[in-house]
Amino acid sequence: MQQKKAFDSKYPNAVNGFDNVIRYKDYLLLQLKYFNGNAQWIALNVETKDIVDIGGLLPDSSSDYMPIMGWQQFLRTDGEYLYAILYPNELVDRWGGKENRPITARARLLSKSKNPILAKFKLK
Repeated sequence: MQQKKAFDSKYPNAVNGFDNVIRYKDYLLLQLKYFNGNAQWIALNVETKDIVDIGGLLPDSSSDYMPIMGWQQFLRTDGEYLYAILYPNELVDRWGGKENRPITARARLLSKSKNPILAKFKLK
């Protein structure tokens, strides 16, 4: 047990495991779990072996610059689209007001709601 704690403190950013493995088109989606308690969704293209950090994807005008992943790190698929759950306060708190991600009128309206928002997107 003491060796594990020593490893945890020496390598807090080491991957501890993975969770929620999902097949999506040519991708294998999985959530990496780190010793420091953080989690990260990645997409591994099984054909090209390219890896995409889903949380690092930048939204564009087609989605009103809404975030792709929310604080809950919820991600599911129906085989054609990926779905994530966002909460209204995330729209302004985390993503709005930056030059490359302006707050749109739709995002302002959604941010006043109390209902979760289902984000729908595809990987290119």
